Amino acid sequence: MIYSPDHYFACHGGISQWLTSRDILRRIAKPTYTTDMEFVQGLTLADLLWADPVLGQKKWFAPSHRRCGYTFNQKALKAVLRALKVKTLIRAHEYYASGSVRNFDDQSCYTVHSTPDEDSTNNSYKVLRDCLGILP
Repeated sequence: MIYSPDHYFACHGGISQWLTSRDILRRIAKPTYTTDMEFVQGLTLADLLWADPVLGQKKWFAPSHRRCGYTFNQKALKAVLRALKVKTLIRAHEYYASGSVRNFDDQSCYTVHSTPDEDSTNNSYKVLRDCLGILP
């Protein structure tokens, strides 16, 4: 997981209902061993790895069909982004043929997927750069 102090939060999966401040992220020991974690840290880590955005979901958070982590809606994402003091979540974890997708109707969440066998016409970095308009 990475966060840029003023703009981006990047992780493999998504957000967690227990992610209420940057301090929560700082308290997750690295390297991570789940046997050494507090319960809520383990739940947060599971969501950082497994959570998925769901357009049109009514509940802020709902159990995931993956049987690990939660799904989240746009309102939940906005609340967590405010708590982290960032504007955009950049995540991976789901395949899209185009390489990347904007998950909601604003610039709050992008999924970027790349694979080792990706060809030069499917450049997820370029797509993300063009969508955000601010990455070099």
